[in-house]
Parts: sequence; structure tokens; C-alpha cells
Amino acid sequence: LPQNYFISEGIGQPLQVAVVPPLFNKAIISLRQPLLSDKIYTLQVGNIGGCRTDLITDSALLKLGLCTSPDSNDIVINEILYNPATGGVDYVELYNRSNKAVNLKDLYLANRGSTGEVDNISTINEYDHSLFPQEFIVLSENSLAVRRDHRVMDTRALLELPTMPSFPDDGGSVILMNKNGSIIDEVDYRDDWQFKLIRNTENVALERIGYDSPSNEPANWHSAAEETGFGTPTYKNSQMKTQNHLLATLSVEPPVFSPDNDGWNDIAALQYRFDEPGYVVNVTIFDGEGNPVRFLQKNSLAGVRGTFYWDGMDEKGKALPSGIYIFFTEIFDLMGRRQRFKNSVVMGR
Repeated sequence: LPQNYFISEGIGQPLQVAVVPPLFNKAIISLRQPLLSDKIYTLQVGNIGGCRTDLITDSALLKLGLCTSPDSNDIVINEILYNPATGGVDYVELYNRSNKAVNLKDLYLANRGSTGEVDNISTINEYDHSLFPQEFIVLSENSLAVRRDHRVMDTRALLELPTMPSFPDDGGSVILMNKNGSIIDEVDYRDDWQFKLIRNTENVALERIGYDSPSNEPANWHSAAEETGFGTPTYKNSQMKTQNHLLATLSVEPPVFSPDNDGWNDIAALQYRFDEPGYVVNVTIFDGEGNPVRFLQKNSLAGVRGTFYWDGMDEKGKALPSGIYIFFTEIFDLMGRRQRFKNSVVMGR
């Protein structure tokens, strides 16, 4: 029934709704006025009958919009895994930085051949699939392998392609094209763009730092942070540039914690934020007498922001007594910059 559907931005209820046989899993909605190409709408659906004639009363909110052809850099290449672990697969993450919806059916993935020509053009999707503003989509030949080898936050943002262009381990090109053959974005990556202290770049993704910075600028790419599993498919990059121009800020929350597994303040969280990627972090916890009791992080590649957690245990996994403890954090980068921080926390049992 039309009253079970409602569209935002002044569209309201549709004139008519027709369910499409024989599966009855699609509906054609006739509107009172046309949608505008420069707007993203919300479609609210509720009180829909199921296959057994039972009523689904939970409302669903869906994005809705007219897809338009993307211009250069409307969709950008945001993350590249070109050297997967044994049994893994390459993946390429795209991000819609524009304010319009784009149909993935109209986009193609490619690379360049030995003579520099665009080669190995692969269709991203055979069917209509909208990519809305500020959304990610991760392309691979095996979504299950991506989920197995990496931390995936949104499985709906995984899309399998029958075939992917090849992305060599030492360096290559990733090209995004529209249906007219125009290049939307291109990255000519190199393995030496990875963080210099990482000896083995296997299964380490390259992440874009800024959406608005040039795609082929090596300084706009960085290895994904170690704490994220060296990759962030389907969600915001660990090395995304922030607008905070301080070198670093660290804090501990809560200031008093009690690791007794009662569900209330059981964990102490050391939260950090850096002005740029590329910092290596060491975190050591000292007791009130100055003795080191836990080496929480050792030479870990950090993201631009993140959190380290402490459960009140020492290095051997034994519960420490109540008292004041100090998080001693040291950060440094390849430019020789170094900073040290002390943050106190009280533990009560």
C-alpha cells in the first residue's frame, strides 16, 4: 500500500506501489513528483507483508537518489592491497567524495599494460548498484577471503568481481573509468611507498591519507596501521589526515578503573591522536614505585588516531594490585621527531 512508503525532502507518499512477480521481492513506486539529481533522499518502508502473509512491522530506512555520471575524482581510489598473504586476494577500495549518487554499473576497473596503454578492463557490476556520498565499496575476486584476512566493518560494502586486473607486488597501476572510457581516478603505486620500517609488506594495504590530495603523490599514501591489521577495508582509513595540527595528544579513560569483570570500567583505554601518519609507538606501564609491569606496545605502527587497552594484568597475565599506575608512551618517526608522554590511572579492585 502507498501509505507504507514515505520519501523525504517533500516527496511524501507515492501515488502507487506495484509488487513485481513472480518472486515479489521488488516493487515499482510511482511518485507524485520527480526526484532531483542533486539530492539524496530517505525512503522509509514499514508494515510490509511477508511470504507467509505475516506483517513485518519494523520500519526500514533506505537511501534513494538519481545516479549521475561521475566527474574526475568524484570517486577516488582509497586503499590498495596488492600483495596479499598466501591464499588471499587483492582488493581495491573506492570512496565517493562527491555529493551525488553513482551507479557502479557504469564504472570499470583497469590497469596499464607494458607499453602504458589502458588494459585489463573489468566491469565492476552487471546490475544497478548505487554508491552514495561518503560511502565505501571494496572490490575483490573473493569477499570471503577479504573477511578472513582483514577486519571488515561493513560486509554490505564488499563486492565481488568475476575477474580483477593484476596488481604486481613491486608496483603497478589502478585505474577507475566510466562507461565513456574517461579516467575518473588513477594511482600508479609503488611498493616503496610503504612505511620504511616495515620489512615485509605482504598483506599490508596502502591507504590514502587525504581525499582531496593528488592520487599519484607518494606522500598521500601510507601503510595501514598495525593495530587495524594493516588494512581497513569498508571503513575510514587508519591513516586519514585530521585537521588537528598538534603533534600528538594522549589521554586515559576512565581515570579510575576496576578490572573485576562486573561490566563497569573494567578496562583502561589510552586514546591517542596524531597530526599525521607514520609514528611508531612504545607504551610501557609502570607501577607507583617506578617498576615496569606491562609492555603494552612495542614498536607498533600507529594510525592517526586510535586506542590501546589495558586490562590490569602484568606481563605474565597476573592481576596487579590496586594503586596508581603510569602509562609511559614514546612516539617517533623517520624524520627523527620524538615525544614522550606520561598519563596516570588509578586501579581499584
